[in-house]
Amino acid sequence: LHVGLPSSELRGSLIAAQFTADPYAHRDRMEMIQTGELGLVGIRYSPTSFAADYENDIMYNNVYGEFCVFNSQLNKADPSYYPTVKDILSQSSHCSEHRYTIQLSNVMDAV
Repeated sequence: LHVGLPSSELRGSLIAAQFTADPYAHRDRMEMIQTGELGLVGIRYSPTSFAADYENDIMYNNVYGEFCVFNSQLNKADPSYYPTVKDILSQSSHCSEHRYTIQLSNVMDAV
């Protein structure tokens, strides 16, 4: 028996309950990249991602960027406090919970 928990909490996913709501879920991700709000924090690719298929005009297939919102200026005042990008990203709840994976060819088409 779950004493003290509202029935709405009992119906939700346990995984979803561990994360905060994405404050940028309603925003256009390409627009956020263009304005600099979303920063590139990682790249994912497979062994064949950089193989060109000139016959079908396909290049750099399956290359993805990981984007999130973070403060890139954190280490400006005291670089020793945030010496690496990993330290800066650790201060961003958006990067730890809500990273967006977007195909980089789509990003290039948008910009």
